[in-house]
Amino acid sequence: MAMSDLFPIIYQKSFQETFNKKNIGLKVANFRTSDEINNVGDTLKRPINVAVPTPRKLVNGADHKINALSPSTESMTIDQYWEASFYLTDKDVLQSNVKTLANDAGKQYAQSLSNKVDADILFQATVATSTVDKSSGDFGGSAGEGIALTEANVRKISTQSTEKLNLLDVDTTDMVAVVPAQYMTFLTDYLASRNTDMGDKIGMNGFAGSYAGIKHYISNNLTGSVNVLWGGNPTNGQTFIVNGKTVTFVSSIGATAGNVLIGGSAALTAANLNTLLNAPSVTTATGVAFAGEDADIIESTVVSTNASGTLTIKFKGKNKASVGAGTSSPTISKYITHALIAKQGNPTCVMQMGFGTYEANKEPKQIGTVNHLRKVLYGVKSFEDERKAMVNVLIDSTSY
Repeated sequence: MAMSDLFPIIYQKSFQETFNKKNIGLKVANFRTSDEINNVGDTLKRPINVAVPTPRKLVNGADHKINALSPSTESMTIDQYWEASFYLTDKDVLQSNVKTLANDAGKQYAQSLSNKVDADILFQATVATSTVDKSSGDFGGSAGEGIALTEANVRKISTQSTEKLNLLDVDTTDMVAVVPAQYMTFLTDYLASRNTDMGDKIGMNGFAGSYAGIKHYISNNLTGSVNVLWGGNPTNGQTFIVNGKTVTFVSSIGATAGNVLIGGSAALTAANLNTLLNAPSVTTATGVAFAGEDADIIESTVVSTNASGTLTIKFKGKNKASVGAGTSSPTISKYITHALIAKQGNPTCVMQMGFGTYEANKEPKQIGTVNHLRKVLYGVKSFEDERKAMVNVLIDSTSY
């Protein structure tokens, strides 16, 4: 026996510090807390203002025209029902050196749910009426291309965004910007070169200061997107990676999780992949559902659209899209982070069960086992007036 065998291993009685995402979307959304929908019902309807006609000149003695009002409504459904749960046995609690185990784990599981809601709110940038991209102002590029981050570019994004809202007659007081950290680095450097600052230091809540009349917040929970195109049809056994999960293209569908059937053309194969990504827990004739946690990860983060074989894959809560060419070697382009510049209070989020919704239930058939259950029930939507009050800022994320 060595002397070292007598040396005890000491475990600290608390976990290491966890660095969590700052949930900025939860600060900028309109939670409509005074509305009845927070307590009952599954649908919120909001009337849309009627279209106003051009004034008509009155002519004495002539009939005048009276319009019929034809109001319409928009609806949002409170149908986002998510959970994050764990179990502990009384033996685990008794023998663990960390006596706050249930509480500490519970906080992190609640944070996971908070991150999910926050990501869904910030995803609404992608449906904004206005877009600031490389074609805007004098950035020098085409529509749909991300703006490269430089000091010269970032100083103009705020004013370009405000102009977009002014052109829609949106009140541009009380504006917010939710941007990636890299954006703020360039903006801070630009202001430093002019011997000025943003008035406030970055705080725990992600607030980074004000510029051009807009409060700027840093978030690592924005939406990243990327375009994927196969120039030639993948062959049997070739792969593609989405958010760390492997898709395998096959000539016969089989039963292996993540299989995607090769179609008669690259475009048809891409369509099959698009179907699987948007319903990762469902097995169809052209795709086999992902298994277990892989399906959960794809379902909670990925939204894919197909345009004639080109997939635009969006990732909620990931500032940079996470894809890998695998062995199928598609063309991957337009890495974009979707930053949000908007009037405070947009979009709408209704929370019927908040992050504090918690249950501790004994497992009926397992003595000493307690399930710690956390869940949320909510809905997120950008109504027509809210879409007009938001700007989708496309930032080129290739370099980060």
